[in-house]
Amino acid sequence: MKKSKAFLAIFLSVVLSLSFANFSPSTVNASQDYVPNRSVTIIPNDEDPSVNPTFFIMTEHSTFAAGGPFTVTGKVKFVKGDDISGDALHCAKIDATGETPDLQLDASTDGWIDITDGEGNPLTFEFNSGWLHFGMWYTKGEYSVADVVIKNAAGEVVYDMVTDTELWADGTVDNPMAAKGIWYCYSYGSGTSKFTFKTNYSPEKWFVLDCETDINPQFHFTLKKDSYASGGPFTVSYKVKLDNLAPIGDTTDQSFRMTGTAGDNVVNTPNVWVDVTGSFDNLTEDGKISMYLWYASCKLTFADFTIKNAANEIVYSMAQDTALNVNNLTHSSVAGDWLIWDYAGAAIDVLVMPQQKDPPPAEVDEPTVVEDIIIPHDNNYNRIMGIHCTDNVNPTFRMSILYDDPMFAEANGPFTIQSKIKIANFNKQQDDGKAFVDFNFSDDGTVNKASFTSDTDGYVTLKDNDGKDIYFDTLTDQDLEIIFGLYYASGDLTVADFKIVDADGKVVYSMANDPTLYGVTDMKNYGGSPGMWFASDYAGDNSSVIFVTTKQDEYVPNRVISVTPTATMKNAAINPVLIINTNSSLFESDKTYTIKGKVKVNLTGQIDHPVEKMNSFIAGRFYGNTNGWVSITMKDGSFFTFTGQTGYVNTGMWYALGNFSLADLTIYDDSGNLVYDMAADGDFWEDQTSKSLEWDSDSVIIPSAYGAAAECYFTVFTADEYTPHSEDDYGIPLFDEQDGNNDTDPTDDENDPTDPIDETDPTDETDPSNVQTGVSAGGTIPAAALVIASIGLICLYRKKK
Repeated sequence: MKKSKAFLAIFLSVVLSLSFANFSPSTVNASQDYVPNRSVTIIPNDEDPSVNPTFFIMTEHSTFAAGGPFTVTGKVKFVKGDDISGDALHCAKIDATGETPDLQLDASTDGWIDITDGEGNPLTFEFNSGWLHFGMWYTKGEYSVADVVIKNAAGEVVYDMVTDTELWADGTVDNPMAAKGIWYCYSYGSGTSKFTFKTNYSPEKWFVLDCETDINPQFHFTLKKDSYASGGPFTVSYKVKLDNLAPIGDTTDQSFRMTGTAGDNVVNTPNVWVDVTGSFDNLTEDGKISMYLWYASCKLTFADFTIKNAANEIVYSMAQDTALNVNNLTHSSVAGDWLIWDYAGAAIDVLVMPQQKDPPPAEVDEPTVVEDIIIPHDNNYNRIMGIHCTDNVNPTFRMSILYDDPMFAEANGPFTIQSKIKIANFNKQQDDGKAFVDFNFSDDGTVNKASFTSDTDGYVTLKDNDGKDIYFDTLTDQDLEIIFGLYYASGDLTVADFKIVDADGKVVYSMANDPTLYGVTDMKNYGGSPGMWFASDYAGDNSSVIFVTTKQDEYVPNRVISVTPTATMKNAAINPVLIINTNSSLFESDKTYTIKGKVKVNLTGQIDHPVEKMNSFIAGRFYGNTNGWVSITMKDGSFFTFTGQTGYVNTGMWYALGNFSLADLTIYDDSGNLVYDMAADGDFWEDQTSKSLEWDSDSVIIPSAYGAAAECYFTVFTADEYTPHSEDDYGIPLFDEQDGNNDTDPTDDENDPTDPIDETDPTDETDPSNVQTGVSAGGTIPAAALVIASIGLICLYRKKK
């Protein structure tokens, strides 16, 4: 099998040439005194210069999947050299995305300038809006990019180059031609360039504070007399950097200041690290060191705060302070001896960076064996949602319903809950421990409907505390949250085939046919809440398991490709992907194609990161563990589609150990013709497990990684015996859920008009309906299921209309 190892040279060349073709010049002001924290410098080799080298942001990176538009700040510097023959333009530039004007640098900048668009405005982009290039165009010289920070629409930092653990290590490399994190290094034409990565100062732990309008944000360090009564005098030292220092208001003495027990100090030098020291004698009472901005707008970095005694021994070190193990502190937050405060009372986010860790042990160069993570399913029921809890963490799963939800549009209230529930291995953690079902109304508050303090006899019909049906009236003006959970108790709580039935016996919601729950399994490792359902532990430590299982036939794949990160976490940001390449010659531009196939995910552990959480994904849909093979579908149960010649469809893992597998992919055009079949792909890799798979730019499936591809294994497997599958095997299971038999009016009880009187079992114990094994591309999904899909991720407590 002949393959050429390439990084999409043709594709990138076309994109670069198109995107570099139009841009606007801009006048800029340079700063001579700026000293970057972290930078990359591109220098084309004199004798054999690379044409148009670039350092670009991949806007399709999952970091930018939500929260846009995103704003980029930072610095660039250009030292122009000789022109390279070719295009009429000889410059460096920032190649923007969308309608944002490009920035053209026709001459040297004579120092560092701010990253802006071509009209001097903030540089912005949307998720998957193209590549944002920092590059050179038919010129020699040096082009540098430094201290890039990217914020979402809410002003929250989603990326900081200084703290990027995935970036290339300090040093110079020739044409890396590879991706690391959100970045990609590339050169458009022949020749070579050198990319030099440099970190000027790397604190062990620091606060980063972006202050633009808030007045005098502060952080205070408390000196307890018991810790500093002897051994003095004591010396305080730390570093401060004020990037882009400017005044707030009419002041002329904008600055960083220290006051209090250790003495006074003022820093007003911008853009460089400044060492600050102070001292104090043995304390007879508690003291305090206050550090704050004084009417100053800037990016403040405060690092490596240390106190030493007279013997030069460390008494306190910010880097070793285990109380500073959080990612964000806000106004009035306390962490150990630190207090964050803002004079104006506004919310101030202070990012606390983790201290450097020792490198993990050397990797054993063997593929990791990952067993399938399977939660057994009780096949007497179509779909089950449950909690397994061994600790006192108060786990819950909750269904949030808007009062004007479309599923109620043609339904008549009141609405009855029909479900089975099972409590097993129940154990109180304190006297009032229980399993419970609550209604939480957005205006009227929480009402307990059912409580359990012992095991049930297997699955029983869910009733209220009086043995009657659980119902709610028409939600005319307030939203409702239905909560299942354990309160100060351990054990297992499972709910089967939960339905909502209207007064006419019509099923308006069926858990079994909710497409957003298909393929989820692990509710808390799922990337966002599935549809109307949410799951969490009150204690926040995720020690319970909250899961969904679905009755379905076992799938036997014919051909599989998998990725598995190395288990030792030698490189902590691998994020392997199996790319579906819409630029393959099999696909035509402006034509729509439909993907069918299977995916299997086993997440065995989190790769350490201060913000990111382990997950897996196919384009915009996230998965936790899938409980075996599941069909590749969107949240509404439809098949995934793409338009030809539009780039990559990314599938893979995110900051996770375990494995991710695709099987038996087929791709159809908009006329239903088969365009690609993985099982019949004659150029597919031979069965193997390897740390690399060679591929060419026309491959439909491309193995790669956002981090170090050398730190993950790719496995290809083809079954010895072919198993035939029908097209229906690739939809989601659909269940023939019978309408409810709620024939009585639940408000007829003359003694208690608020409670239903029908004590008959609204469900029967006959075997649930058989699985329908799929839906065709043109098939329909039950209306109730489509209603759920239309809701997406919702918030219960919203403003009423």
